[in-house]
Amino acid sequence: MIEHALSLNIETVNLHWIGSNPQNIYLPNIAHAWDDALDDFHYEEHVAGFDLRTVSGNREATLLKLLDDIHAADKNMLKGDIYIAGPEDAVNVAEGFFLGKGLPKTRVAVASVK
Repeated sequence: MIEHALSLNIETVNLHWIGSNPQNIYLPNIAHAWDDALDDFHYEEHVAGFDLRTVSGNREATLLKLLDDIHAADKNMLKGDIYIAGPEDAVNVAEGFFLGKGLPKTRVAVASVK
């Protein structure tokens, strides 16, 4: 998905990768290389500290706080499209977060796995 976005010459790509733990961040070296090589690509890793396949109760509150912190640090986040991929529970929480911020469904794309 990121390589496709880069091929379209999109103005800016901000990748915020949230993993259950640092080992669940997929191919971080590639994202770091893009961040180093491309002026309009920005990458940050975030660790939830729990299994993102099961998000409810306190875990949901923790994920929402993490998303809110990411949003607060990136004031331009809601000006673009949001692409969310990952475990179904986490994707559903993240989608609800961004829709709750006023983004229309047409600007929030999701892909989840069970």
